[in-house]
Amino acid sequence: MLVHYPNVTHAVLAAAVCRAGTALRLRYLHGRHDGMVVLLVDERPDPRALHEAISARLGSTGAVIGIGTQCQSPADFPESLAKARRALNIRLHSATPQGASAYDELGFYRLVDAAQSGGAVEEYVREWLGALLDYDERKNSDFVATLSHYLECGGNYDETAAALHIHRSTLRYRLARIAELTGYDLRDVDTRFNLHAATRAWRFLKPVNRSDATASMTASPGGTTRAH
Repeated sequence: MLVHYPNVTHAVLAAAVCRAGTALRLRYLHGRHDGMVVLLVDERPDPRALHEAISARLGSTGAVIGIGTQCQSPADFPESLAKARRALNIRLHSATPQGASAYDELGFYRLVDAAQSGGAVEEYVREWLGALLDYDERKNSDFVATLSHYLECGGNYDETAAALHIHRSTLRYRLARIAELTGYDLRDVDTRFNLHAATRAWRFLKPVNRSDATASMTASPGGTTRAH
């Protein structure tokens, strides 16, 4: 699994993760990958319990955790790490980024992941969100993110405005501009479905910010033959 926390040094985050792992009586290996803490455990912990344990030691709930799939041998580690990265990426760009997500519980996003290699996902996102993506890039605006939050909140204005920390009138203006720029009727069921799928795929494709990577690993008491 991978643990990401912005604006916290690797040493501080690693210490918190290790203390949390010890408190949960995990046997683990820990190291660093792209500026994040990587944790290999012999038994998958409860995601919520792990996040709470790390949060308690950091004094904040800002940690984001991605959990990969079970490994039967060291040869499985790279695939599990890649899946943990995808799970973390999705969590980080979701409406509620703090917390933990497991790859095998991603549902729709696993379909997106399976279709990604042929470029079909990028093409689909571009087809439905291209006008907004181009506008956001030119104007440094957040129309795609606004639309994503609106759809994730089920079209509820109050919830969306609260999630974005904006006034309802600002939200109404943004949605009107989105409709104007795209020509889409946001009341149409099929349109909403496709836009919702496209915005979720867009979040999936957004990269996590990277820093320098190292590959060192440190063991906790006890070895590990499986990892998540």
